[in-house]
Order: sequence, then structure tokens, then C-alpha cells
Amino acid sequence: MQVMGDSKAQRNLINSIPKIKQYNGQNSIIVLDNFLRGLIRHMVVQGLTGPEKIEDSEGTLVVTNEDSGRTILMAGNLTEAALEWYQTYAEHPPDSFERGMKASAHRRTFLQIFRALFDRFITGAALKEINTLYDEVKYTTLGGVRQLFSDMKMYTQTMPVPPDEYRFKDNLLEKLPQSMRRILLNDGLGPNTATIDEIMQRALAVESGWEAEAYYDATGSQLNVSESETDGGESESEETQEGGESGGAQQPHLLTSWLKTQAR
Repeated sequence: MQVMGDSKAQRNLINSIPKIKQYNGQNSIIVLDNFLRGLIRHMVVQGLTGPEKIEDSEGTLVVTNEDSGRTILMAGNLTEAALEWYQTYAEHPPDSFERGMKASAHRRTFLQIFRALFDRFITGAALKEINTLYDEVKYTTLGGVRQLFSDMKMYTQTMPVPPDEYRFKDNLLEKLPQSMRRILLNDGLGPNTATIDEIMQRALAVESGWEAEAYYDATGSQLNVSESETDGGESESEETQEGGESGGAQQPHLLTSWLKTQAR
């Protein structure tokens, strides 16, 4: 979403979105992915979209101003080792450039620089990290099925080689609570027979049933306690009342006996 024709409104919009978390060269796909997502948000707002190269008036393919803007935005959010690398690599012309050539025709594109940044700082250890994080995703009662699916999907999107659909469905079923998984499998919703959407819809329905059952169990327990307290109060009141009536009936009898004794 780009705000056109109103620079003040555009500045306000840019200031309203989260700032880009600067990248300093960490060997982490998660960190680099978050950095890229932040860049993309700001690119969209600032109108830095479109092709990376176009033909100029002479028919030469050159890097667009928008793509140069994307590169400048990235460079402004690099620090420490990443910034040093950028100054050494990206700010120097490529080997294909020679004196007398158009600089814009040989300038590196944003994607070329970002790929080089990835290759420079992301190693096999980072690839193992993302696989480990994916394997460690668990179902929680707080987040439920939706959070489980969201976390799994997030990590697969950052994997260089994500699991195929069958493996993802198999992993999803494995991570569900055992009783929920049993219901789904008994319904014929396995990795071979059901789509991801079918598995999710059934799991959400089961989870919703559990939540409703927990609600009514809690409500029923409170009602039982309340009724028990009320019954106890009524019983005690009845006993007191009966005791009072019995005592009142005895008083005339005792008084009569005492009067007879005095008359003698």
C-alpha cells in the first residue's frame, strides 16, 4: 500500500509500522528472515516495488530507481560485520564493469546483493537450527491447533528445502494430542487420505468440543457446590425449626407438672 501525492501522510504511515530490526551478520535464518520481512514492509509503503531492470531509451537493460532504492534501504539497516561486508562487496563495481560502460547497466540488483549476503553469513549450522526449531514445535492448550500450524508453517517457509505435503501432514498429526490424533485417524483423516485443510478443520472441531466440555464441566461443578451449600442451609434451618417446636411443646407440660406439685 503506497500513499501517493501526500508526502506527510506517507511519512506518517512509514513511522506507524514497526522499525526494521537491523542485521549485523548473525548466522541465523530466523534473524535474516525477520530482517527481510521488515525490509519488504517498508518497501511496499515507500513504493519501492516493480521490476529490477528495464530498458532505457537506448535499449540497454539497466537497474531501475526502485530497485536501487531497495538496495539503499537494505544498506541503511546493516550494521557491524554485515555493513563491512556490504561496503566491500556491494559498493564496488562488479568485474563485468569497465571504464566507459553505463554504471546502471552493471549495477548489482537488490536480489543479487541479498543472495550474496545470505551466502556470506548463513552456514550449515543455521540450516540445522531451522530444522531443529521445526522439530521442537509443540501443541499447547494456550495456542491450540492454530498456533501449532502457524509455527510449523513459519519454519517451513524459511527452510531452504521444506518438507513435502505428505511429510508436513504426517508431522502435524504427530504433534497433535494423542486423543485428538486418534479421533482424526478413526475418521479416516491420515496423511495419505486427507488434505491439510481437512485435517485442520477436524482438529479444530475436536478442540472446540473439548473447550465446550471443559466450560460445562466447570459450570456444572459450580452449580453442584452451590446446590450443596443451599441444601445444607435448608436442612440446618429445618432442624432448628423442629427443635424449636419440640422445645415449645415441652414447656407447657413442665409448667403443668410444677403447678400440680405446688398445689399439693
